[in-house]
Amino acid sequence: WRRAAPVPGAGPLRLRAALQLVNRAGLVSEAELIEFRSEVETLAAKIGASVSAPEMRQAIDSARELDQVCADADIQVALHLVAAEGKRFERATLLLAARDLGLQAEEGHRFALRDGQGRVLYVVGEREDDGAKEGAIGGLTLLLDVPRVPEVGKVYESMVRCASHLATVLGGEIVDDNGRALDERALTAIEAELLRVGKVLESR
Repeated sequence: WRRAAPVPGAGPLRLRAALQLVNRAGLVSEAELIEFRSEVETLAAKIGASVSAPEMRQAIDSARELDQVCADADIQVALHLVAAEGKRFERATLLLAARDLGLQAEEGHRFALRDGQGRVLYVVGEREDDGAKEGAIGGLTLLLDVPRVPEVGKVYESMVRCASHLATVLGGEIVDDNGRALDERALTAIEAELLRVGKVLESR
């Protein structure tokens, strides 16, 4: 919270109080909504103002519907890059490839591609279960958080190109969460589903 700067010679005629009803933790409870409304009415009484607010049941119903839309779109897409059996990726080669791809180094042996506003589009990290040895790693994971990126189709295409480039440079294969190889047909099918989800998000 911070104090609103006063306007010289004038006071506010209207104030708006807002409560976010849905986030990734889920839906606001009716008890929280009642408490919020009570606090606003108390504030209004103290400053001699009247209160205009939507019906609580309508707000809860709208929030519940939006929560379902968000849950359906709360998707993370992971592409894994694995080395051939008995082989490992050289970390020095990965660093050079990441730089060529415009990836920025992050904490925890991760890289991120960011847009002009500094938003993370997708991340590239070492697989946790690969038993990495000093100077070499056995696998990478490229991760895209669908609700948090603009133009998800374009970002996904960029991530696929990144995975393909890394596979070529490092000598690896792109697989899914179950270790199955992802060919062009499978990657295109994923893109089609993401475009559908993206349209739903844009419409809301």
